[in-house]
Amino acid sequence: MLVEFFKLFIFIHSGHLLFRTLLTHCEPLYLLIRYKTVKSCTIFLSSIYAFHTFISAIGQHDERSGIAFDPISAALILADKSDVRRDRVRNTVPETFDKHDRVNYAALSSKLHVDTHKKVITLNIELDESICSMIDYFEIFSQRMLMCKRAAEVLGLRFKLVANGNKIA
Repeated sequence: MLVEFFKLFIFIHSGHLLFRTLLTHCEPLYLLIRYKTVKSCTIFLSSIYAFHTFISAIGQHDERSGIAFDPISAALILADKSDVRRDRVRNTVPETFDKHDRVNYAALSSKLHVDTHKKVITLNIELDESICSMIDYFEIFSQRMLMCKRAAEVLGLRFKLVANGNKIA
């Protein structure tokens, strides 16, 4: 059931990405409309509380004003803000990359690992530094990594970052 819940979560979040700049603060209305179109999904959100938590988590993952306030919002923030990968880049002309494209294109690998025994969640990224330097990565991702740190704390975990084999945090 939890897996199905997160599949729906990702589906709604993906639709949200199309309208990110317009809907940052009117997202609950958008999500209510989007929810009504998900009739073919096998999961049924059985309570208003669960649906409210779900919508709130998506609304709170914005970098400018979002915070993790429960395990669901924490999980979304960790998944979304640690997502750096080459296939996110739609522009195929490297000379015209903006800084986000350059960082994502430089990502050779990105893995989020949870060690429940040590109570640590680690983001391990590998960047091609001939495309993007570590400082370029942190220029864009430092706020996201702080959000991940705070989200991990909500889950009772410590957040660690390893970049190109070097422990950063």
